[in-house]
Amino acid sequence: MKRRRLFAVFAAVLLLSACIYYSVPSYSGANALAESISGSDLFKEANVQGQTIDMYLIGGQSNASGNSLNIPNGVAVNEVLYIGEREENIGQSGMFCANSVTTGLGINTLYMGPEYGMALRLREQYSVTNPACIFKSAEGGTNLLDVTTGNLPSRFGNWYPRSLWDSPEHDGVSHTGYLYYRFIENFKAAYNLLVSKGYTPVVKAFCWMQGESDRGAVAEYEKLIKIFIRDMREDIGKITNTDQSGLLFIMGEISTTFSSYDQQAGNQMFIDMQREVAACGDPVKVVTVDTSDLPINGPGGAIIGSDKSHWNGTQMKTLGERFAEKALEYADKNYISLPQESKVKVSVDKLMFDYGDQVNITFSPLSDYFYENVKLNGQDITSQITNNIYTIASASGNYELTLDVRERTFYNITYSYDKERGDYDRRKSTAFKLYEGEDLIVVPKPKDGYYIGSVTFNGTALSEGVNGRYILEGGVTESGEVKIEFYRDGETAQDNAAPVEESGCGKGADAAKVLSIAAALVMAAFVLKKF
Repeated sequence: MKRRRLFAVFAAVLLLSACIYYSVPSYSGANALAESISGSDLFKEANVQGQTIDMYLIGGQSNASGNSLNIPNGVAVNEVLYIGEREENIGQSGMFCANSVTTGLGINTLYMGPEYGMALRLREQYSVTNPACIFKSAEGGTNLLDVTTGNLPSRFGNWYPRSLWDSPEHDGVSHTGYLYYRFIENFKAAYNLLVSKGYTPVVKAFCWMQGESDRGAVAEYEKLIKIFIRDMREDIGKITNTDQSGLLFIMGEISTTFSSYDQQAGNQMFIDMQREVAACGDPVKVVTVDTSDLPINGPGGAIIGSDKSHWNGTQMKTLGERFAEKALEYADKNYISLPQESKVKVSVDKLMFDYGDQVNITFSPLSDYFYENVKLNGQDITSQITNNIYTIASASGNYELTLDVRERTFYNITYSYDKERGDYDRRKSTAFKLYEGEDLIVVPKPKDGYYIGSVTFNGTALSEGVNGRYILEGGVTESGEVKIEFYRDGETAQDNAAPVEESGCGKGADAAKVLSIAAALVMAAFVLKKF
C-alpha cells in the first residue's frame, strides 16, 4: 500500500514538472548557443524583459563582409548593437558581438563593411536605451550559383538556395549551399543571443551585397535570386516563429566599374537584371540600392576604391547609409504581389504603399491572349477593370493579385460597299482579322458628291468618333461583315433601299433615275400627240 502511495506521489511530481516545463519558455538552448559567440557575457541586456529590438541583416560577398579600408576618425555608434563574424573557412566559427558599431568590423580590424554607414543612419531612429541590432554573415568572392571550384568557393562554399539542394538538410560540410546554411545557423545563434538577453527581436530588413562573382550568368542568377529570397524568408520565419513572407529584401547594385572601367557594359546588364527583379512584384518587397555614382575604377586603369574590386571607405559608408535609408523607408510598407504571366504583363504604379494610398494596376495582354477571372485577395474584380486599368482607391493592407489567361478567338472581317460611291482608308481601318475584344475601327472615304449614310457590323451600327472614325462599342466578339452605305447628296436611305446592281446605263439609283426620265418623256410625247 505504501509503495502504491509513493508511486502515485512520484507520478504526480513528474506530471507537475512536465506541465511547468511545457508552459514556460526555456532558453537553455539559447544560452548554450550564446556562449559560442565571443563577448556574449558582456553583451548588453534589455532594460526590461521582452524589450523589442529591431534587427537588420547583412549577407553577400566581399563588399558585404568588408574589404574597404577604414575611414579615419570613425566613431562608435552606441545606438546599434552588432553580431557577426569575420570570414571563416568551412567548418570553422568566428561569431562575436559588440555593444556598438565601429569601423574595423570587416575582414579584419583595418577594414569596414556597410554596417558602419548603416549604423550612422539608424542611430537617428534609435537610442542607447532602445537600440537596434545589425547581424552580418558574409564571405568574399562567393557565388549564388552552385560554384565550388576556385580559391574562395573552395574555402567558403556558395549561397545556392536551400530548396534546390539534393537534401532539405545540409550536412554542414558540402560546399553546395554552405553559406546559405552558415547564414541561417549564425542568424539563429544571434537571434537566440538577443532572446537570452531579454529582447524580443523583430527582423526589419535583409541587406544583400552580392553578384560580382556571378556577372557572367545573368539569366540564371535572376531565377536563383528569386528562389533565394523566398527560401531565406521561410527559414528566417521558422526561427522567429513569425510570417516573414513580406520581409524587405534590399539588393545593393554592383558597381558599374567593378573589376575595371572597361567592363561597364557587362556590369550594367547585371544591374538591369537586379532592377527588373525588384520591379516584377514577385517576390514582393524587393528594392535596390543605386551605386552608379560610386565608381571603383576610373579610365586609364585608375583605381578609386580600396582596390579594383572594392569600394573605398567613404564609398562604403555611403553604401551603408543607403541600405539603412531603404530599410527605414520601406520595411513597414504594405505591398502587392503580382502574377508572373508572360502573356499578360501586369504592372502597378506602386509596389509598396502606405494605408490610404491609391494604387493603379495596369494589364497589358499580348494581342492573341486575354485575361479573365482577375481576383484581388480572392475577390473577382474583372468587371471593374476599365481600359485595362484597375484602381485601388484607398489601400488597406497587403494584396495578392491572381488572374486566368486564355488565348483569344480569332475573327474574320469582310467589307461591303459600293466602289462607285466610295471606299475606306485601309491604313486607318481594322484589318481583315481581329482578336476577340479588339476594337473594330472603320474610316470610310466617300467620293465627291456622296456622303456616309451608315456603317454597320453584322447589322449593328458603329459609333461615329473623331477624325472620321467609326468604332464598334465593346470590341469584336464574332466574325462578320462591315457594311458601308454611301448616299448621293440629297438622297436618303429609303431612296437607296433597293440592292445595288450593275447595269448598262450605270448602277443602282443612277440607272433608275434615267429610266424614270425616259418614261416621263414618252408620256409627254403621247400627251402632245393627242392634242
